[in-house]
Amino acid sequence: MGKLKVAMYEQGEYMQALAAYFNKKTFLLECRLFTRWECLVDFLKEQKVDVLLLGQDEAAWYILDEEVKSQVRQRVILSEGDCVAEAGNEPVLFRYQSAEQILEELLQIVSMDTAISVVDAGESIQEESAEGGVRGDTGKSVA
Repeated sequence: MGKLKVAMYEQGEYMQALAAYFNKKTFLLECRLFTRWECLVDFLKEQKVDVLLLGQDEAAWYILDEEVKSQVRQRVILSEGDCVAEAGNEPVLFRYQSAEQILEELLQIVSMDTAISVVDAGESIQEESAEGGVRGDTGKSVA
């Protein structure tokens, strides 16, 4: 099983805490955090990612050229609860839940995309948690 390549973009501190949790799951993910849009765009010109996780300030996505957009297999938006994915049918995750829950939902979204291979990734998380390993989740929100 290959690692899931995730790029994250947001200017606030929330995504930094979430990225720190994701980076503890290195057996599943290869994660990069961007706080400047220009840096993310430069990265996407050179690298493909399986998932681009965006905060709600993702309006700049719509002005990107198609070549850059084609480097992203799945775009997922983190919402504060007032964002509904209707037009583009992008998956939306509620940001104020545990990092573990966000990761599990993200893996469920990716598992539905046949172009991305993450076989048994969800089971790996469950097994690690059930065996008393490092969960990285205290039951508190990442925010």
